[in-house]
Amino acid sequence: KIKKKKHNNKKKKKKIIKNEQKKIKQKKEMTIRKNRSNTQQHDKKHIKKKIDKIRTSKKKTKKEKKKQ
Repeated sequence: KIKKKKHNNKKKKKKIIKNEQKKIKQKKEMTIRKNRSNTQQHDKKHIKKKIDKIRTSKKKTKKEKKKQ
């Protein structure tokens, strides 16, 4: 009589669970990275807009002074 090898399902399950958790973690990290880059870009745009506003206001005041 030959003994049948038992399938080690516990190990397989653990491995699968570990892999899934890894995937989830990676996804989270990627979204965080994406969001970070987006916010940085947004901040850059915002800063640029502010600078532009200041520039235009300076130009306007110079023009007004010339008119007077």
